[in-house]
Amino acid sequence: MKKEDAITNPFLSFGLGAELFAFDFSKVITILDRNLVTKLHFSHQYLVGKINLDGCNLPVVDLRKKLNIVPTNVGNETGILVLKLDNSGEQKDVGILVDFIKDIIEFNPSNIYPAPDHGSLYESGIVNGMGKFLKNYYLLLNINKLLTTGDVEFFNEIISSKELEYAC
Repeated sequence: MKKEDAITNPFLSFGLGAELFAFDFSKVITILDRNLVTKLHFSHQYLVGKINLDGCNLPVVDLRKKLNIVPTNVGNETGILVLKLDNSGEQKDVGILVDFIKDIIEFNPSNIYPAPDHGSLYESGIVNGMGKFLKNYYLLLNINKLLTTGDVEFFNEIISSKELEYAC
């Protein structure tokens, strides 16, 4: 992430347990209540169900499971971020289940730091950097590295085969 881009790009911050994260706000389509998830009865590592958004079934991914963070109970603040992925010009939408949604924030460029160079999250390019806002540090996630359009297509195939409904 370039420091000069940071001030012009707002981020949506959210939490998983005690950890704080943020996505580029331009990737956020909407925020939904967790109760809108239709659970599908099958076993997959981190796909938890689907949501219907404007007539399209979108997969919902449990971000805790995807990032190998110890799961907790779904609470009142748990929400779904609907994000757009854009890999190689192909766009797909996906729901991401998070513990709580915090704020829309803009980082001062002097408070953006490179991602640490150790750990599987950092080596995979999922974390673009770290941002400091007030007294908190946020891991700045790259949604296009976290999930690919191929992942979403695979999830849509699962949804279609289980429910025999149209998945966008």
